[in-house]
Amino acid sequence: PALPAPLHLLQSGEDSDWDRRLILKNAPAFAILDEEITMTLRIEDMGATPVPPGSSADLAIAVDGAAPQNFTIPIGEDIDLPITLSHGGRNVLEFSTPGLDGELTDRNNRALVQINGVRDRLSVL
Repeated sequence: PALPAPLHLLQSGEDSDWDRRLILKNAPAFAILDEEITMTLRIEDMGATPVPPGSSADLAIAVDGAAPQNFTIPIGEDIDLPITLSHGGRNVLEFSTPGLDGELTDRNNRALVQINGVRDRLSVL
């Protein structure tokens, strides 16, 4: 299409470059204790990935610095993750997937989320 101004592009990299990233789509700032919230996450491969379509990736989830729980999830699909906070105050959730050989960077393979846990103290007289 015709553009009203000049367009300049500096494209770097090689055709064989690829990268994996972890995407959190809806991380709430707070949640009511003992009530389930749903977060959506996705592991996405971009570029000339050596991983075949329909493959799975490892995902580690750690809460407040505790030992992580490991899961295997499909690559390229949104995953709805139910979470229930057990204590008030700041809850730190760490999501990570291991880096693979040939990735451009592994810095986008990890995400930290802070969710403030609040108590439901609604009382009706």
